[in-house]
Amino acid sequence: MIRTFPLLLMILLSMSCKAQHSVTTNQIVQTNDFYFGVASENGVLLIDTIYRQVSVIHNTGRQTLPPSETWRTPTPWEYYLVRNADNQKAIFDSNGKMVFDFIDCLQLQLDIHTKTVVKTDMLENHRMRSSLYTFDGELLFDTTFENIGYINNSDLIALIAEDGANEEYYLFNPFTNKQLGPYTHFNIYNQDSAPTLGMKEQDFDDYKTLNLITVRITKDNDYIWGVVDMEGNEVLPINYRYIRIIGNDIRERFIGRAEKPDDVKFLFYAYNTNDRNTMLLFDKNMTAYEYDHESRKIEIIH
Repeated sequence: MIRTFPLLLMILLSMSCKAQHSVTTNQIVQTNDFYFGVASENGVLLIDTIYRQVSVIHNTGRQTLPPSETWRTPTPWEYYLVRNADNQKAIFDSNGKMVFDFIDCLQLQLDIHTKTVVKTDMLENHRMRSSLYTFDGELLFDTTFENIGYINNSDLIALIAEDGANEEYYLFNPFTNKQLGPYTHFNIYNQDSAPTLGMKEQDFDDYKTLNLITVRITKDNDYIWGVVDMEGNEVLPINYRYIRIIGNDIRERFIGRAEKPDDVKFLFYAYNTNDRNTMLLFDKNMTAYEYDHESRKIEIIH
């Protein structure tokens, strides 16, 4: 008796497993009349050669806030940006599946972490406005934004409704649908952040590892600050007159002359809105300390 079960099992498994392809092994192919498509390593046509442009999407192909000033080798993502004869753009994956349908736009940006797409259009007055979509093509906000930026090492997306004189900023977490704001300013402290004017790069290293965002609202013509983490959770409530980086002046005049806990490096100072005489200091964990001007002591706040 011939044992056919192992052979049958192998055939069934091979039929059920869809081949996985990669942009690193696929090839963008071109016809004689300058139409483009994508073929797999073994020559299977994954994206038909009917499009005007096909390009691999890289991690540097999206706008980040803050803009990274450190050059990094672009990393290819497993997606293609495809333009058709009508100048519409779409996104396909490395197996040739369309993940974001063709749409009229000036630009498409993709983010694989949040699985969102930014569509940017130019209005008649030459202003740029952007919209945020899911991979499935769902429009996440009815309104458009002056700018949309992704934040590295974060679940948050920065939504800039208006920049300049009429500041209106939001932070949005697509995993929780939590929207924070409106804010009139925020400062991001992550690997892409740059030192403030006059600050040395090595003195800013501790701030680049924080992965925190200081946020500001305007209330009664006064600025009030707080801190959120990269998921949008509150770290410090919006209840501070300001939250500033500690420069050499504060370090020399106050911290350097004070009796203080050992092995604590203070990164920010602030004043509470209901007590503008007591200086507060914060370490890398945003633990609060109080500076007593009379005794020149710095003590943790319990």
